[in-house]
Amino acid sequence: MAIKRPDVIEKLEALASIETQRITLPQIVSFVKLLREVTPLADVASSTNLTEEEVIDLGARLGTWLTHVSGSVSAEIVVEATMEQPQLFPESDENTVIIPIGFERRPKQRREINRSLATIVRHNPDEATLSRFLDRLYPSKTSVLAARDVFIVWRFAQLGRLDGLANISPAHPAFCRTMISAYNLLETAIADAEQAVVVLTDEESDVDDLAAACIKARWLNEARISRLERQVQHAKSDPSALDMLRRHQRTFAVEVSSVPHAWRIDDLAHLREGQVLRLVQASGLVNEENARREALEIRTRLIDLDAENGSVLSKDLDLLVPEGVRAKRAGLEMEFWDAIEARLAGDPDWRDRLESAFPR
Repeated sequence: MAIKRPDVIEKLEALASIETQRITLPQIVSFVKLLREVTPLADVASSTNLTEEEVIDLGARLGTWLTHVSGSVSAEIVVEATMEQPQLFPESDENTVIIPIGFERRPKQRREINRSLATIVRHNPDEATLSRFLDRLYPSKTSVLAARDVFIVWRFAQLGRLDGLANISPAHPAFCRTMISAYNLLETAIADAEQAVVVLTDEESDVDDLAAACIKARWLNEARISRLERQVQHAKSDPSALDMLRRHQRTFAVEVSSVPHAWRIDDLAHLREGQVLRLVQASGLVNEENARREALEIRTRLIDLDAENGSVLSKDLDLLVPEGVRAKRAGLEMEFWDAIEARLAGDPDWRDRLESAFPR
C-alpha cells in the first residue's frame, strides 16, 4: 500500500516552476547613476525598465546591504518634493543628499527609504560591489539533495506540518525542488521496501531476487534483514542450504503478518529516526559530518585564493562556501573553481556560468 501523496508536493511543484525575473547589473548600475543625478522615480523606472515598486524595493535592499558591508553615512537628507524653492538641476553634495521626487514617503509609496538612498549616493558603489549585491539578492536556481533535506521532510511529517514546507521559502524554486526530491526519495524507498518484503516472504522467489530484496528492505530493520540476508548469501554459494533459507523465510513471513505496521509504512510520520538515517546512508547522500569537512576544505582554499588576490573573496565566504559545497556534491567542483576564477577576473556572470553546468 503506497503512502498518500500530500497536497503540499503539488504546491511545491508549482512554486518550483516559477521563473523569477532578475534585475541585471546594467539595470542596477543605471539606477545608482540616475539616483545620484537626482532623477525622479518615474524617470528612473522608465530608464531601467523596472516598475516604480521594483525601483523602491531595489533602493531599500541595496541601501540596507551597503550599510551592513560598508557602514552608515552621515549627511543631511533633503527631500526634493518638500523643498520650498525646487532647483532646476538639483545636485547632492558632500554634506547634503537630495532625495528625488517620487522616492519620498506618500500615499502611493509608504516605505521610508531616505536613509537607504542616502547611503547609496554617499558610497557610490562600483560595478564589482553591485555584482556582489546581485549575487546575494537572488537564491541559487539549482539544488543538490543532501541527507539534511530528507530529515527536514521527515521531521515536518512527524510534526504534522508537511503543508508548512510551501511556506518556508516560497520564492526559492531551488528549495522547493529539493524538498520535492527529498519526499520522492522517501516515497520511492517505502514503496520499494514494501515490495521487497513481499518478495522475502514468498518461498517461490529466486535467490538473486531475494538478495536484491534484502538490500531494498534493509533500512526498515537492519538487524532482522541482515540475519535473513546471511541465509540468502549462504544459499547462493551452497544450493544445499536452500531448504534452510525457505524455513527462515517462513519464520520471517509469520513475523511480518503478526506485526504488519513494522514492515508497511503508510505515513512518513511513522518512520523512525534510525530508519531515515539508514535510508539516506544507503542512498549515498552526504551526511552532516562530511558536509562540514567539505565546507572546511572549500573555505580554506577560498581564503588561500583571497590572500593571493587582495582580499576580494573573504567578505562573501558565507555565500561562496555553500555554493562550493553544492557544486562538489553535484560533481562540479572543477566548474566551481573555474567560476571563482571568473569572479576574480571581474566577470559579473560567474554565477550564471556555474548554474548552467548543473543538470536540469
